[in-house]
Amino acid sequence: MLLSLSVVEAAMLFFAYLTLQNGVTAATRFGVTGQDPNDDDHPTRHEDSIMRVMRDATGLKLEDGEFTFYDITTQSSGTGGPNDIIQVTVTHPMLLPMVWPLVGNGGVITLRVSAMMRNEPSPNG
Repeated sequence: MLLSLSVVEAAMLFFAYLTLQNGVTAATRFGVTGQDPNDDDHPTRHEDSIMRVMRDATGLKLEDGEFTFYDITTQSSGTGGPNDIIQVTVTHPMLLPMVWPLVGNGGVITLRVSAMMRNEPSPNG
């Protein structure tokens, strides 16, 4: 029985990892276009827009603190400017109660996924 449940938890872990990887890729693709779904009534930060796309793509409950935005070109945090290379990283803890004796840490495994892309050039040149 324990073996069967461990196999199911391993499958859930792989599913969550692949879902996170797909989501961070989609969110980074959205981010490099420079799009913001702003309107006059609902202004948002660029990072908030990227986090929303990630949450929509995965369907997982991701906290704001699980996201990291880094501009590799300027070696600073943030989503950078035109032509900058950015990295979006998501670090998500996942609880696997059946395998906690094997992994320790109370059965929590931390999944970390990231994607790097170059921001598109400014439309003004």
